[in-house]
Amino acid sequence: MPVSLVEGVLTRYRQADNTNYSDLSRNHLRQLVREIIRVLLHDFAGRKIRMSYTSFDWDVRTCHKIDMAGWPADIPFKNPGTLPPVDLYRLLARLRKGLIYFFRVSLDGFVPAEQKVIAPRSDIGDTRNALTPRFVPEEYLVGEDN
Repeated sequence: MPVSLVEGVLTRYRQADNTNYSDLSRNHLRQLVREIIRVLLHDFAGRKIRMSYTSFDWDVRTCHKIDMAGWPADIPFKNPGTLPPVDLYRLLARLRKGLIYFFRVSLDGFVPAEQKVIAPRSDIGDTRNALTPRFVPEEYLVGEDN
């Protein structure tokens, strides 16, 4: 089933861009790999789920009990947009063969991941008054002729 989904995405992509897979630009290649992974995840889950590479353990694995198998150990598990074309072609080949797939996490021995702490926004705090004539503090006006 996943292989037919991958081929469906490739067919739609081929019709839209009319290009051969061996001479895809890096942008097209990473877009294609991301789209295939997104379609596989949505199909497996039966609904739309946001694919998060940086917080996959929490967002997908722990919250939805879905994991991914077949990702090559020598390719870092991160957003395909940041990978070199050689790795993208390898991922595309594995996706076409059905070697990268999603599966349900068994609850036997399941250890949930810790939710990543999100750093507080750095732009929140005291607001600074604009230095316009209406808001210029008195200490700035000392010594000036009015």
